[in-house]
Amino acid sequence: MAHIVPWRKAKEHTSQNLIALCANCHARADREGWGEDVLRQYKNNPWVVRCASSAAGTPERTRSVEFTIELDASTVEDPKNLELVKNALAAFLDIAPSDVKIKSVKEGGR
Repeated sequence: MAHIVPWRKAKEHTSQNLIALCANCHARADREGWGEDVLRQYKNNPWVVRCASSAAGTPERTRSVEFTIELDASTVEDPKNLELVKNALAAFLDIAPSDVKIKSVKEGGR
């Protein structure tokens, strides 16, 4: 849970002032200074609602994009780290994590 109006200002834990954020979004909100307006908009229209409403409506046009990311081998050996990479990409691209697929992991590169 995160405070929409920071605790130091509001001094309250009301449901109107709290928002459920995953660890990635919470870190982004702090790092990028999302502020009260953005957090209230996000609370009123979270990803789960956006994804459900777009799935129920007319299909959106999409494109598949393939790219290569060079990572240290130890990073990709742990499945939890690959999940973190997917979530980080989704957060950076402002898309649902389910829209990011890791197609393959290969040795070497360059």
